[in-house]
Amino acid sequence: MERLTRDEVRLHVEADPRTLYELISDVTRTPEWSGEVIACEWIDGATGPVVGARFKARNKRRWFSWSNQPEVVTADPVRDFAISRT
Repeated sequence: MERLTRDEVRLHVEADPRTLYELISDVTRTPEWSGEVIACEWIDGATGPVVGARFKARNKRRWFSWSNQPEVVTADPVRDFAISRT
């Protein structure tokens, strides 16, 4: 399997920017929309989307499961939210 080193998603949606930002930046809700992510939880004392916050994501594809611990690298409310797998 080839390793994914970068991923980006852009989509124009007619909706309130604050509502969209709150949905996307709440990583604990990711399993609601992902076919692979089965759980996400903030770790290391983090409680929300701020730069430097880390979370654990548990993933599953067929019989293969794995986890990772991404870090929030951009948290600009209403404008931009980005994470990086370190």
